[in-house]
Amino acid sequence: MATLYIDSNYAGVKSDGTPRYPFNTIQEAVDIAQNGESLIIIAGLYRENIKVAGKSLNFKGMDMGNARIEAPAPGPAIT
Repeated sequence: MATLYIDSNYAGVKSDGTPRYPFNTIQEAVDIAQNGESLIIIAGLYRENIKVAGKSLNFKGMDMGNARIEAPAPGPAIT
């Protein structure tokens, strides 16, 4: 099972979900993640509505008190 990394502050061109080249958005990681995989959310502000689409994923935060998800559109941040 893979572990995918997400960092809203990552400014690189290449993103593959590794610690060196994390995804910028949680949704990018959710879209390619398979059931049972872990998504490591690095501290930062994530302005997005996330659709998990019935997948069974493990969300983990690094410095969780400083990782925030704000939904820009009406409704819940995660569905």
